[in-house]
Amino acid sequence: MDNLRKEEKGKDKIRGIYIGFDREGRVPLLCNCDFCKKQRRIWGEKPVAKIEYVSVKEKVKELADNNINLILAFLPEEISYPSLCPPEKRVSSWNKDPFQDLIDESHRNNIQVYPIVYFTSKNIPADWYMTNAAGKKVPYGDPGNYKYREFLIESVVNLVKKYDVDGISLDYIRYVEMELTGDCCYCDTCRKNFKRKYGFDPIVLAISGKNPGLREQSLKTGQYLWDKERNDNCTIFVRDLKKAICETKKEIKLSSYVWGTASRLVFQNWSEWIENKLLDWVNPSGYDYDLDSFKRRCIELAFIVNKRCPLYITLGQHTSHGKVKNVEELIEMMKIARETGFDGFVLFTHSHKVLSSYLPSIKRFKF
Repeated sequence: MDNLRKEEKGKDKIRGIYIGFDREGRVPLLCNCDFCKKQRRIWGEKPVAKIEYVSVKEKVKELADNNINLILAFLPEEISYPSLCPPEKRVSSWNKDPFQDLIDESHRNNIQVYPIVYFTSKNIPADWYMTNAAGKKVPYGDPGNYKYREFLIESVVNLVKKYDVDGISLDYIRYVEMELTGDCCYCDTCRKNFKRKYGFDPIVLAISGKNPGLREQSLKTGQYLWDKERNDNCTIFVRDLKKAICETKKEIKLSSYVWGTASRLVFQNWSEWIENKLLDWVNPSGYDYDLDSFKRRCIELAFIVNKRCPLYITLGQHTSHGKVKNVEELIEMMKIARETGFDGFVLFTHSHKVLSSYLPSIKRFKF
C-alpha cells in the first residue's frame, strides 16, 4: 500500500458506493437479477430488453472524478468462494482477473476497495442449510454451523492474502427474515448445542401454543436464551473473522452494513460488535423514503452508535424498499444524516445509470 493512499485513508471521510462486475470486468448499469425483475413487475415498470455495461476502468474514472473514495465490491462467487466452484470455472481459468483490475485502477485513483463478504447460500453443502421449526430445510447458510463459519473465514483470509484490499465489508451477517424462511434454525446441531447449555430443546418454544402446560415465565426466559443464542452465533462469526484478519498482519479494516433498529428481528446484535471493537466502522441501512421517518431513523442510529466508531449512512437511490424521487431528495437525506451525527455516506442502487447522473450534484455536497 503506497504512502499516498495511507494519507488519503486517514484524512478523508468516506464517500462510498456499492458496485458489482462480471467476469469480463464489466459493470452493469442496471441490475437484472430475478429479484429486480420481480420488483419491476410490482412497480409496473417495463422489462429490460438489454443490459448496458461500462468497463471497470470507465466506472472507476467516473467515481474518482466525482470524489467517491471507496468502492464496496460485490464479487462473483468464483472469486469470493472458489472452493465451491469446479476448477474449470475458477478465476485462475479466466483470461484476466477483473477484481485485480478493479483494485489496480481504484488505487491509481486513490479509491479504497472493500470486497463484500456475506452468509452465502449458493452451492453450499445441504448440511450447512438452516432448518425451520416445521422441520423443512431452508437453502440459506446456518450461522450456527461451525463448519460453515470456518469455511467463510478461510475464504476471507485467502482473499485478503491474494489481493491488496483496504478492508472487508460484511453484509447479510444475520438470520433470514422469518416471513421468508420461517423461524430458524432448528437443525439437529443447533438444538443439541442449545440443549447442552441450557437443558431443554428450543423446539418447545416454537410449539409452545400446543403445550399449555408450559409456564409463561419459563417461556419468556427460554425465548430470551434462544434469541441470545442466535445473536451469539452471528457475533462469534464476526469475532473470529476479526481475529483471523488481524493474524494476517495486513492493514485491513472490517466494516459492516447492518439493518439498523430492526436488527433484533434477524438476530444481528451489531451494537455489541461495536462495543467489543470488532468493527472499524459501520454503515446501517437508511432505506427509508419518507424524510420525517428517515430523520427519526438517523437519530436512533446515531444514539445507538454513540460515537463509539465512525458512522456512515447507507443511502439507497433505488432499492427493494423504494427509490428517491430525484437527486434533490437524495441530497436532503445527506443533509439530515450530517446534521444528526453521521460521518459520511455509502450509496447503493439497482440503477447505476440513474445514479451516475446524480454524482455531479453529490460531488458538491460536503459532509
